[in-house]
Amino acid sequence: MGHMGIGGAERVATTLIDALVDRYDAVSLINMSNAERDYFPLPDKLQHIHLNLERDANTYFDTFLNVTRRIRHVRQALQKEKPDLIISFTDRTNIITLLATRNLNIPVIVSVHTHPFQNGFGLRMLCRGLYPHANLIHYVSQGVASAYPYIAVEKQSVIYNPISNLNRLTSTQPAHLDPKSQHIISLGRLAPEKGFDLLISAFAQIHRDFPNWRLTIFGEGKERPMLESLISNFSLNDKVYLMGSIDNPFSDLKEAEVFVQ
Repeated sequence: MGHMGIGGAERVATTLIDALVDRYDAVSLINMSNAERDYFPLPDKLQHIHLNLERDANTYFDTFLNVTRRIRHVRQALQKEKPDLIISFTDRTNIITLLATRNLNIPVIVSVHTHPFQNGFGLRMLCRGLYPHANLIHYVSQGVASAYPYIAVEKQSVIYNPISNLNRLTSTQPAHLDPKSQHIISLGRLAPEKGFDLLISAFAQIHRDFPNWRLTIFGEGKERPMLESLISNFSLNDKVYLMGSIDNPFSDLKEAEVFVQ
């Protein structure tokens, strides 16, 4: 993983790690970030390695140096750990992993969580060139899988994101929603590909016809300032709420009338 901060892929990785640690004696997690990025709790039995490789890149040359540094350090870490299997998450980390494992004869599974349309041209071409060399590619949906027609069918697997703890579905934790209103809820990282700007704009067109309805979005990300400005421009500060990230959203989901995915 690049990091274990807030994010959907990171949550899924945490669920997988919990299961692997229960089943196997030695499980290691290699992050390119430092420990300050960690958000999700992880098992004590896990060997957690932070490579502290995150650097700003202001030029293409900076990017090239960052990538080569990551490939070198990831390869060194893998040669030291000698894993039987590698599971890599998200496109950029998948590319680093596939380059770092060339000729190491270690099976690699790459997990793809987003449609490639959100990637730049260079990253799309790297995925096209390197993903066929993975032993298996996991997609989170048929829609994502359909974007990779050049991958051999026998190397593809679609597994939808899991619910990590079924007890959360019956949580008695108080909801954050006003019980006097009706609610639309959405969850996700505040990033361009999630389309929360479109959701807020759509709500702005109908809210006057439905004065008792509220839109609540749970999640955090770099788009927060833009979304807050959009909410303000539509004069929706008392109708649309950005609640940030919370550990268990299910109590709120149970109280909502509409969930937008």
